[in-house]
Amino acid sequence: MSPASAQTTNGVTNGGTISVGTTAIITNPATSITGAITNDGSLQFWQSTSLSNGFVISGPGSVSQRGSGTTIFSGANTYAGGTTNSAGTLSVGSSSALGTGTLTMNGR
Repeated sequence: MSPASAQTTNGVTNGGTISVGTTAIITNPATSITGAITNDGSLQFWQSTSLSNGFVISGPGSVSQRGSGTTIFSGANTYAGGTTNSAGTLSVGSSSALGTGTLTMNGR
């Protein structure tokens, strides 16, 4: 039996670990990430403002831009679960900012 899916809101804005089966949502009023994130689940950005992250996102999990705002990645991320941009703007500062997975542009 699979573990139940859990959800947190703004629980990793200071860095930390997203557990398997957990979706971590970053939303307003967060404007920056202040520590490295180990992503074993799903990290989703739903803010309507700009948010900057220069810290590394690592792990097998996925990352999604879903809010109307702008998410800026300037670090050399190593997450492997892929990146989805469904809304807003995802700005990258280097070719390694999106980790090693596939980039999907939904509705763009």
